[in-house]
Amino acid sequence: MDVANVTSTGTSLGSAISIEPQHKAANDNNVGTTNPSRIPTWTGRLMLLITAAGWGCGYSYAHRVLEVVPLQWMMAIRLIFGTVVIGIIAWKRILRTPLSIIFIPGLILAVTYWAAFMVQMTGLHMTAPGRNAFLTATYCVLVPFLMWAFAHRRPTRINLIAAGLCLIGVAFVSMSGSTSGSLFTFGDLVSFGGGALFGVNIALTGILAKKFDALTLTFYEFAISDVMFIIGGLLFSPTPQASWFSRAILCLSIGYLVVVSTLIARYFKIWLLP
Repeated sequence: MDVANVTSTGTSLGSAISIEPQHKAANDNNVGTTNPSRIPTWTGRLMLLITAAGWGCGYSYAHRVLEVVPLQWMMAIRLIFGTVVIGIIAWKRILRTPLSIIFIPGLILAVTYWAAFMVQMTGLHMTAPGRNAFLTATYCVLVPFLMWAFAHRRPTRINLIAAGLCLIGVAFVSMSGSTSGSLFTFGDLVSFGGGALFGVNIALTGILAKKFDALTLTFYEFAISDVMFIIGGLLFSPTPQASWFSRAILCLSIGYLVVVSTLIARYFKIWLLP
């Protein structure tokens, strides 16, 4: 299937994902993904550890911001900065890639990214940051099974063992932290749902980044998601207030979310895509 067919009107999610890569054509048009040079295994693992730590610490900062700033506006502010920075870094790649080719893949990632954050941050409102972070992180073991569903890559024995350990960890966290008398609170279930949606987003990113430039994909994913968050903020949240932009909120909390949780973690993730 030719890559340009993605742009036809009415393209479905399934057809966009199942595009056969045309490496020569992609390279000739500068729209294919650029594979990074191989890095040592220990370096890749260190980058993954930094990514996990950056995301994990981000939940506490996000919880603090959400006490003052509505969810959709917090994400809109966060992604405005993220989109601008990625645009500055990758503007040559972005300009080389025709919008008609990249828009549908970017839209697919944007919708799953927007939905994942909406569900996960809603869960953060309803449960402790530590519980939300752990339950959201279950996407780590969900991704191999989602890749099995999307790309027919069977999970390995290690994946099955990791899934079992994850379930045990979820049980321990829920039993030790629940104050409602039940194993799972509704906020726990919402947080887990956010993790599942993040798993979908990561699996789709891994598939689409083999066919399109990863940074360009991320730019459109962030830009389209940002528009969605802004529309949601205008429709369902109070108008922005000057108090939202105090030094403690903007410079520290949102600054951390933009630089560490969004830019560094995201860059490391797409750099390490196979």
